[in-house]
Amino acid sequence: MDALGWTAGRVSLRVISVIEASPARAANLLRALLVLTNLELDR
Repeated sequence: MDALGWTAGRVSLRVISVIEASPARAANLLRALLVLTNLELDR
């Protein structure tokens, strides 16, 4: 697996652990991700 794939896997596991630990924090994380995605699409 390349470095980017390995990093993405680690990030995915971290996101899952955050979601399990705190649904409210997960909602904020999702909201931030959507905002960043929209900013990227608008460029």
